Amino acid sequence: SDPLYQKWVSLRPGFSIAPGSSGALPRGTFGMEIGAGNILSQHYPNPVFIKVTRGGTSLASVGNDWYPPLPDPADVGPLYTELITSTQQALQELTDAGDTYTVHGLFWHQGESDGGRESKYAAAFANFVSALRRDLGMPNLRVVVGELGPGKPQSFRDIQWQNSLDIRNASFVSSKNLTTSDAVTHFDMASAITYGMRL
Repeated sequence: SDPLYQKWVSLRPGFSIAPGSSGALPRGTFGMEIGAGNILSQHYPNPVFIKVTRGGTSLASVGNDWYPPLPDPADVGPLYTELITSTQQALQELTDAGDTYTVHGLFWHQGESDGGRESKYAAAFANFVSALRRDLGMPNLRVVVGELGPGKPQSFRDIQWQNSLDIRNASFVSSKNLTTSDAVTHFDMASAITYGMRL
């Protein structure tokens, strides 16, 4: 509902909220898009991001957050619905403005809140990708899975790696040698930029 989310803006810090803080956007913080934008702008004339994000959320908790509408549509999470709606609206705005575009992929960095749901995460993520491709009408959408920070359990990061192998047209970005600004969860500024460049 924030009006800043309803318009296109030049890529800059300000569209993330740091862990433990609250208040309105824009802020001085940012996500991986700053580093990614740096690289993409070297290869594409007008790269854009449709950013749909919220920290501390789950993918593998039935009916919550990003939970997909597969296998049961009644279980869909509100953030999954927001992701689809926001993407469709943003792409329609480009079309209405007379612009053309190519969607190159989805950057997916999530999982800290699903640490206790490892047994469910792989299937939930596979269903998420299938539903996303179906609902956006993009059956070959590339999905880039971003590894959690090196301080997170290896068992969960192994699931992320395996997902990227098992899902068609998916890939994996390592967080090796990156550092965090807190207790092994959130990347510090330099690592967030580097990680975005890797994505």
